[in-house]
Amino acid sequence: MRCVSTYRVLHVVTVGTSLLRNASSLCTSLVGLKEHCDLLRAWANASVDSTEDLEAGRSAIPASPVFKALIEALAGDPRRFSAELNALFSYLDMLRGLHEHYITLLSSDSGAGWLCTRVLEEFLKTMNKIPEVYTRGEHYVKNVEIIRVLFLGRDFIKGSLNLVAEAKKAVKKYSKVVDEILFNPTGGYKPETGFLLLVAGLLGASRVYYIHETMKEAVEIPVLPLSIAEPVKNIFEKILRRELTPLDYKILREHRILRPGEKEPEWLRQLARILLE
Repeated sequence: MRCVSTYRVLHVVTVGTSLLRNASSLCTSLVGLKEHCDLLRAWANASVDSTEDLEAGRSAIPASPVFKALIEALAGDPRRFSAELNALFSYLDMLRGLHEHYITLLSSDSGAGWLCTRVLEEFLKTMNKIPEVYTRGEHYVKNVEIIRVLFLGRDFIKGSLNLVAEAKKAVKKYSKVVDEILFNPTGGYKPETGFLLLVAGLLGASRVYYIHETMKEAVEIPVLPLSIAEPVKNIFEKILRRELTPLDYKILREHRILRPGEKEPEWLRQLARILLE
């Protein structure tokens, strides 16, 4: 009997509001969504903590009629409704062999973002084997977890640092379980996800994949394994101990980590803690 090996993959996925935006633009053509068009349009364009955004967050429960309608629409055509799932399933199309997938969804700190993340979670966690109507090959969803990243979408520095910290936690949690770690930054805020990708090699990711906006297909970017070299690593350790010397400041400025005359900002201390601990 031939032994079929299983390849295990962790997907760290940033989630935006593409589900709401696409649902709001398509709602008039779908019976299940038609009665919710006004809400969907308001939520898709809501600013953080607005009345509409808070209302969207309160609807992030399976018992909500809008939640149920979004699940139904998503199940009918996940690639069309969700940019994140379009990237995921398109990437899986490229793989061959038996795969098991662990998926971590990182949500922005907003009601609309949380609603989209919860719907994606509910859709994915009901699967064991992913149906071939969604993607080619033999793919199994082993686990789905969601994390609401504090301050993501509210404060750039705090949100970016928390995004990196949560991604690192996911990588650390699954690094001994999976064979490969992938980042899917298709959804979410581009500046913050850009910051995440900047340190992807330090966190242990091996590849990043997107849906290319002109080619409309999945593309992958290999991530170079990185480490913090000396003398910067030693300086980061000293930052945590608050023991920087004038020479350390000089080195940080030479590496363009600090501007001329700038003292170490709090975000740099937090970043050092995330990367070194």
